[in-house]
Amino acid sequence: SALLFGRFLGYTFPISWLVSNGMLHCYLFLFFFPDMLADPFFLEFEYHCLAGSFLLIVFLVHTNF
Repeated sequence: SALLFGRFLGYTFPISWLVSNGMLHCYLFLFFFPDMLADPFFLEFEYHCLAGSFLLIVFLVHTNF
């Protein structure tokens, strides 16, 4: 099932690229508006961005090998 999941991720690579592009915009937003980190709701949103980008990198590494 892991191979099928890897093939599924390979077919959905444009979707994963869009997700990683969204993570990049999230980081750029935090770079230009660092005072938003004081907001606990936005801090939770940033944690979701970090977790999503980390999982995306792990999945892409697993599909390449």
